[in-house]
Amino acid sequence: MKKKIQTEVEEIYCDICGSNSGYFKRSCKICRRDLCEKHQHWEDQDGHDVYCLECWKIGEPYRKQVETIEEDCYSRIEVLKKDWRGKAREILQKKKSMKEEEKKQISKEFNEKIKNQQDLDPKIAKIVNENFKDLLY
Repeated sequence: MKKKIQTEVEEIYCDICGSNSGYFKRSCKICRRDLCEKHQHWEDQDGHDVYCLECWKIGEPYRKQVETIEEDCYSRIEVLKKDWRGKAREILQKKKSMKEEEKKQISKEFNEKIKNQQDLDPKIAKIVNENFKDLLY
């Protein structure tokens, strides 16, 4: 047996003019009043930040300050990221140079050991020369 469940849909009314704004609720980000389309201002194209027209007008000097701070912070962040990249490259380059120096030292030591072994079987010497050429020279 199937049961029908009846749900009630709440209608939303604009807190400014009282008109029915349908079932889709948009509230001012500042004062939280429910708004109809006539009394909404969208800050961005996606409609994430909705303001009533009054709060939007009141916020003009604040928005300018926020924009200035955001630009300043963005600039500072970019400087920090540039410094970070530079430091990382510097450290990685030092590590790479150290590895090259270590490789040369190991190659030199290995080469000396091979040269000093008078009794090394020629077959083994050939295998060593073929497989470890990059270490020997």
